[in-house]
Amino acid sequence: LVGCVAGVGDLGGNLFFVLASDEGELPVVIVLTSLYPVVTAILARVFLHERLSPLRLAGVALAIVGVVLISLPA
Repeated sequence: LVGCVAGVGDLGGNLFFVLASDEGELPVVIVLTSLYPVVTAILARVFLHERLSPLRLAGVALAIVGVVLISLPA
C-alpha cells in the first residue's frame, strides 16, 4: 500500500512538472523541485517524530522564503 501511494505521488509530481513546464513557469518549477530535501525533512518530522535542529529549521525557513521571493513578478 505504501508503495502504491509513493508511486501515485511520484506520478502526480511528474505530471505537475510537465504541466508547469508547458505553461512557461519553468524557473519557479525548477526551484520548487529542488526543495525535495525540505519536504523529506518535514515528512520525517511529522510521521517519524524526528527532531530538526535549529540550523535545519532555519534552512527550511530560508528555502521557503527564497521560493516566495523568486516566484514574485519582477
